[in-house]
Amino acid sequence: MDIWKNLRAATSTIDNLAVSPSKIAERIMDEFFDRRRRRAKADPRWADIESRRAGARGSRIFLSKDLTLADHQEQRDIESTLTPDPWWLSLARQAREWRLANLVSSARQATQRANRGWGDEDVWRLDTHLCEVLGGMLAQLADDAHGWPGTDEFETMDNWTAALRTNAGALLRYSAGTPDDLLSAWHRAATTRGSAQAEMLRRALDEDEAQRLSLAQDALRWVADHLGNLWD
Repeated sequence: MDIWKNLRAATSTIDNLAVSPSKIAERIMDEFFDRRRRRAKADPRWADIESRRAGARGSRIFLSKDLTLADHQEQRDIESTLTPDPWWLSLARQAREWRLANLVSSARQATQRANRGWGDEDVWRLDTHLCEVLGGMLAQLADDAHGWPGTDEFETMDNWTAALRTNAGALLRYSAGTPDDLLSAWHRAATTRGSAQAEMLRRALDEDEAQRLSLAQDALRWVADHLGNLWD
């Protein structure tokens, strides 16, 4: 019998009850956003953008040659101007995420990590999780090293710990993902009508992703080449 499966099923049932905090919050938020949207429909500019979202067979288009992130942002700005966020909205968002099933998932993940070193959810992001754990371990080994492989490649302890930190940094940088400042700069440009920087920053995002991946792959090869020396 899978106790975690049974617990998750039971808590999911409770979370889906109409009187659960998450369902109450979800219902209140849905009503608010429906009201905000109905009010925005009366704005000519909002309506013009929305008319371009109509796709085939009743579908709605989010992005296309005729619809940009700037259009999406303009609609959001119109909506929030006509119907500002109420004081309780942030609390409702928090309540919507409060689910017993989430607590069970967290406990299950912690138990799996304690028993076997990794949890099922770690597999969903195996690339970043692997780099995060391995990068952290290399950095710790550099901090606590009491010896080093006495080879031509590493003539001193400093040579060895420097290599450990360099490769740890490459792995941790990959696991951290796109830098927030670069992503924020692109988002501001992409949601600003007429901005000439959006495409340049989009290329910068692609270049950053490619570089982080390449450096992480080099670090993993370094680990493989020096695997027999990774102990203290």
